Amino acid sequence: MKNQKLRTLVYIALIAAILCVTAPWAIPNPLSPTIPFTLAVFVISLFSLIFGAKVSVPATALYIVIGAIGVPVFSGFAGGFAKLAGPTGGYIIGFLGLAFLAGLTAYPKFSAIWKRIILLIAGLAVAYFFGTVWFVISTKTSFFPALMLCVVPYIPFDLAKLAEHMSKHNSPYSGGVIKGVLSDMVDCIKELLLDGKCVKIDDLAIFGVGIRSKAADTLEEFSLEKNISGMRLKARATGNLSTTNLKLDSQLKQQTEYQKPTTAGGGSDSGDNPDPKPDGGGEAPDPAA
Repeated sequence: MKNQKLRTLVYIALIAAILCVTAPWAIPNPLSPTIPFTLAVFVISLFSLIFGAKVSVPATALYIVIGAIGVPVFSGFAGGFAKLAGPTGGYIIGFLGLAFLAGLTAYPKFSAIWKRIILLIAGLAVAYFFGTVWFVISTKTSFFPALMLCVVPYIPFDLAKLAEHMSKHNSPYSGGVIKGVLSDMVDCIKELLLDGKCVKIDDLAIFGVGIRSKAADTLEEFSLEKNISGMRLKARATGNLSTTNLKLDSQLKQQTEYQKPTTAGGGSDSGDNPDPKPDGGGEAPDPAA
């Protein structure tokens, strides 16, 4: 009993430590500059699925307390109570709801796939709800604009959205035609995968099917019902979407965004500005004075 409690405490501390390391790293979202993408949602969801709510909720609460006392563990390496009280503080508190609902999926009562999907969606909905409501209160923004800013940019594209997006990129085909082609492609990929083949789409991924199985002592004891526990879809990024290329593109994009253009001489792009130190001495005048 003591060993089990000690093990639980170790898991809680370990998950909180992982959150403190991963959550500060944020990826800017061009559609919502105020609220970046953060690894916290992924980490909380993952460990909630593995360890359950009894571990994930205390671990998430410990992470929030660590950040509230001033340790820079929130997104963008921020910390302190002011971050919790700020426009994005509701999302941090909403992590507790995500950890609880996603953590229920680890228990046998909710082992059905459809129950797990519903709980994960509900957990994300709770986190978004808390975050959006607090954003509305703290910024005095109306609900619909806040929804468009805080929620919509984070909803993954479905086939219809992707088809519409593609049709606007100088394509001679309408969104309906593109959606039909994509739908047929998905059906054909599924057919090939179930036939035991791998499907490669250049610059996207190689898709395949994996089998979860249990070992049998002898060939005669092996049966599909006892030894095959399930199947899962596998995908490995290739070409332009490989991890190496994505990292390189992301770094180049960030450098382009933050690098200020300068002339070859290192000065401004105009020759009309006078030299602030024409005689080589003294200090440049303060433009704010």
